[in-house]
Amino acid sequence: MNTLYSNTNEHLPFLNPLTNQLDPLQNPLQNLSKPQLGQSQISDSLAIALDFIESKLQEFAQAPNAYEKLNFVFDIKNASAVNTRLADWQNKVFTDRPDILFLSDAELQGAFGAYSAERNTIYLSETLTQQDPLTGLAKVLLEEYGHALDQQFNSGGDTPGDEGELLSQIVLGTAISDQELARLRGEDDRGTLNLDGVDVAVEFDNTIGTAVNVGTLSGNRTYSGSVGSTDLNDYYRFTLGSASNFSLNLSGLSADADVELLNSSGVAIASSLNSGSSSESISSHLTAGNYYVRVYPYSSTTTSYNLSLTASADAGNSLTLARNIGTLSGTRTFNDFVGSTDLNDYYRFTLGSASNFSLNLSGLSADADVVLLNSSGVAIASSALSGTTSESINSHLAAGNYYVRVYPYGSVNTSYNLSLTASADAGNSLTLARNIGTLSGTRTFNDFVGSTDLNDYYRFTLGSASNFSLNLSGLSADADVVLLNSSGATIQSSALAGTASENISRQLTAGNYYIRVYPYSGNTNYTLALSATAIPTIVDGAGNTLATARNIGNLSSSRSFQDFVGSIDTNDYYRFALTQNSNFSLALNGLSADADVQLLNSTGGVIVSSAASGSNAESINRQLTAGTYYVRVYPYSGNTNYNLTLAATAVSQPDGAGNTLATARNIGTLSSSQSFQDFVGTIDTNDYYRFNLTQTSNFNLLLNGLSADADVQLLNSTGGLIQGSYGEYSLSESITRTLNAGTYYIRVYPYTSSTNYNLTLSATAVTSTDGAGNTLATARNIGTLTGSRTFQDFVGSSDTNDYYRFNVTQNSNFNLALSGLSADADVQLLNSSGQTIASSVASGLGSELITRTLGVGTYYVRVYPFSTGNTNYQLVLTASAASSDFSPTYGYGLVNAAAAVARAIGQTAPFANVADLGGNNWGNDLVNSPEVWARGYTGQGVVVAVIDSGVDINHSDLRNNIWRNTGEIAGNGIDDDRNGYIDDVNGWNFGQNQNNNNVLPGTTSRGQTHGTHVAGTIAASNNGVGITGVAHQSRIMAIRMGDVDDQGRFTNAGSLAAAIRYAVDNGANVINMSLGWTDSTELRDALAYAASRNVITVSAAGNSSLASPGTPAYYATQYGLSVGAIDINRNIADFSNRAGTNNAIQHIVAPGVQIYSTIPGNSYGFSSGTSMAAPHVAGVVALMLSANRNLTHAQVRSILTDSSVRLF
Repeated sequence: MNTLYSNTNEHLPFLNPLTNQLDPLQNPLQNLSKPQLGQSQISDSLAIALDFIESKLQEFAQAPNAYEKLNFVFDIKNASAVNTRLADWQNKVFTDRPDILFLSDAELQGAFGAYSAERNTIYLSETLTQQDPLTGLAKVLLEEYGHALDQQFNSGGDTPGDEGELLSQIVLGTAISDQELARLRGEDDRGTLNLDGVDVAVEFDNTIGTAVNVGTLSGNRTYSGSVGSTDLNDYYRFTLGSASNFSLNLSGLSADADVELLNSSGVAIASSLNSGSSSESISSHLTAGNYYVRVYPYSSTTTSYNLSLTASADAGNSLTLARNIGTLSGTRTFNDFVGSTDLNDYYRFTLGSASNFSLNLSGLSADADVVLLNSSGVAIASSALSGTTSESINSHLAAGNYYVRVYPYGSVNTSYNLSLTASADAGNSLTLARNIGTLSGTRTFNDFVGSTDLNDYYRFTLGSASNFSLNLSGLSADADVVLLNSSGATIQSSALAGTASENISRQLTAGNYYIRVYPYSGNTNYTLALSATAIPTIVDGAGNTLATARNIGNLSSSRSFQDFVGSIDTNDYYRFALTQNSNFSLALNGLSADADVQLLNSTGGVIVSSAASGSNAESINRQLTAGTYYVRVYPYSGNTNYNLTLAATAVSQPDGAGNTLATARNIGTLSSSQSFQDFVGTIDTNDYYRFNLTQTSNFNLLLNGLSADADVQLLNSTGGLIQGSYGEYSLSESITRTLNAGTYYIRVYPYTSSTNYNLTLSATAVTSTDGAGNTLATARNIGTLTGSRTFQDFVGSSDTNDYYRFNVTQNSNFNLALSGLSADADVQLLNSSGQTIASSVASGLGSELITRTLGVGTYYVRVYPFSTGNTNYQLVLTASAASSDFSPTYGYGLVNAAAAVARAIGQTAPFANVADLGGNNWGNDLVNSPEVWARGYTGQGVVVAVIDSGVDINHSDLRNNIWRNTGEIAGNGIDDDRNGYIDDVNGWNFGQNQNNNNVLPGTTSRGQTHGTHVAGTIAASNNGVGITGVAHQSRIMAIRMGDVDDQGRFTNAGSLAAAIRYAVDNGANVINMSLGWTDSTELRDALAYAASRNVITVSAAGNSSLASPGTPAYYATQYGLSVGAIDINRNIADFSNRAGTNNAIQHIVAPGVQIYSTIPGNSYGFSSGTSMAAPHVAGVVALMLSANRNLTHAQVRSILTDSSVRLF
């Protein structure tokens, strides 16, 4: 039954018609006369099988090529006997009559059938009578009859192979492959049966006795065969010379077949019984010895199969018997077993030089662990994860000998896959640098840097100018990287904080370069990926000066250009003309390095530029008048190809208003409402309107219908500013004012872009009244003031004083507001004797404000003109019962960290005083931060979101305290953590809806330094440099609201409500908002959302000297905290908005005048504002939460206001 890989039988030419069934054989055993069975009765099954065989043999004998087919099966030496048998079969005559006896399976040694020539008897297994007689019984009977025929046709000889099975397959019409024929030709089916104590020679069907002898199994051996109704068993025998890991795979099935692993006695050890045509597999750890594999069909359906047998030597069980791998270089993989019969597997390897070593143990079905040992067997590192989790070890190893031990965790058994890898260490200097050779495509290296390996150098060559990129990842400690030129000078570096991946991308010319990887702190393995892509050569189609600019001609639609700028081509100029006023747009993209662009006028003067960072696209949109213009493209750093698109569309805009005071559109006398529609933009920068009032009037102005930001001003007869409206974006502008008779101007102008607008002006005459007395004695008596009272009146040359008299019957918070002025007027608060208590003398037409706490008594208010001007006015007086704990100016007082954090941990007394820091750290001294640090609370574990203008996250005093979104993978363009924001590794830029939220070092905009200054007050490191943050171990989540101009206005602000929700959802504990914002339902809902999740919002009160906080601080009545500013002497800052009279607002004060803190570019500077006060309070909240993370929103607010130092 041996299966051969080739067939050289001389009868091979007969195979093709058999295999391809061109001349199908129709099975021929006809009319075997019923043999005598002694004491046995002929079973129904045997009768059916014999009838079937008789008919098949008759059909076979009637075929014209029957003799040739028998000659193919048998080694015929007696042709006469063959012709006699064929003639008999054609007539259903059988004179050769072997006896048939049924035996037990044990007696037949597991075979289904055997034939004894000595006794001329066919022996059949009793099992066959329980199967389909037309498949199992008939097939075996026909096979054994074939052995009997061989004795006749071969004159007492034995045709080599299993001639009986071959006859059975030919008669039954089974297609025979070359491989199957080779198996039958090579099979030795001879054996011995012990019957009644006598050994009888027989020829078997398939048994372990006829098994294919694989021999000693080492490595992998593969066999093919088939089993089914005509071949019920295939056996394979193999020997293992030593304990081994054995695996078996049975595949390529078209029907259900199963497999068993048997010991040397034929007893099943293991089996695989999958259903259908699924592959079968067995894996087992076996001792040295002989084994069998049995393949058999599940049903009568025939299927081919592929059988793979694999054995690998067992690893040694001790150090001395360890499997010796030799010198380890690259990766080696081993498959083995550990368990109750094999408690330890040892492997020995050698490293010829210092190397980066990694180990992976996988494919576990039970818990197993692994240890790395030195040459003495002492453990260096181990991995002992639970369950079937893969184990791994990564280590930097010196040259020498090492061992690996694999062992089961308990009394379990498991096979395993062990992978060992060693890679050469990178050199430690330029001269010893690892030489990569010419870099093309991507190369990856794994290595280690730390206290024992301070530098790793790599050397590479570029054959041509290339786009180069570097990624350093897989860090467990902080490591940095530098790109060096051929002389070792730094070209570019990346030095992010913590375990953040480092990246460098730039264009490089042909030449030699070095990479240096080094530790910033700690020890770490790393993965270094280097990539280079050659830059296609692009012709320099643009000129390098104005004089040689590429002349596009008239630009009236869209034109695109591709070119290059870099170290060898520092300027590309383009010249174009516009024949009429046009909307112009420019897009510069396709960049691989940072390049910028300028739009120039006909003389080369800069009109506007775009200078985005990195390889971000640049854009310019502008309205231009007819004329000649230039575009300049130039590199900021590196070399890059680019795509430039220029477009112009002619526009026709109205211009009914004059562009100067002298040419202002004259409306005439304004006595009702008038409306105008016009345009302002880059080609019409001012629209002026002139109107007259014949008497004092209430004047109203509305500017709306805007598509871009435009502002409006009300001017006096000489062009002096009376009042302006400067709303953001395309929001409507409005002015409401009482004006005296006279001439006035309106100026409408664009803030940035171009827009049409609707302007509505109206004036209603007012009659001046004099309801207030002109002396103390005749003062208008208001009576007892409780709540708010409002009065309208007039002061001027004909009415120089207006007096009001009022009483308060209890200590009260008093507020006064004088507004609606058309000329400069001032106000005083007097006591009952007429002496001045407080006054407000703001210049111009601004509102006057007085805030004061008053005792019980009588008081007067005096309103008077500053000079000879006349003005109507509105006076609002408010009084409310004063609280001993609340001041309209200071709110609940100065934040006190020492008391607040003590209460956070349940301590009633503040922490003990410590020495002041002094110098620029006076803000920390004033809020008592050092007292808290002395108790070990420094903000650790607390995340503070800074919603602002952006933060320089690489500042040396901030880099170690920057929050990182660990659920996001940098730069892969995927929202890994599914929070709705792609690559938000360090926060988000809501102004541009992208992840580049950090402020780059060296920014020149005062507004852009704001967020970095705020972040430093909160979390600058306590490193003795610059400034120390209030919570100097907290983490800053940098959230950028957009770009800020030098006036502190956001030019492209995003949604503050969305920013708040982002901070809350991504783990912020505190949110600092040193900004003012337009009120909205969305903003209020976001503040409520933060409070509901115990996230504390801290908002600056505002810098407008108002009597109460602006938005969002205004909502500290319900949500978060409002913060005003004081100076070093604890006096309220003149610019700071006050607390107001509503003591429900949780308003406190903190240092906000001349505060020293971080600014971009590793620098420091002074700044003032409630923006500087708020981060002091945010830092104190972080200290509280680092002491007690279970504090609720309500508890934090209550503790801070209750523990503040009263300044009143």
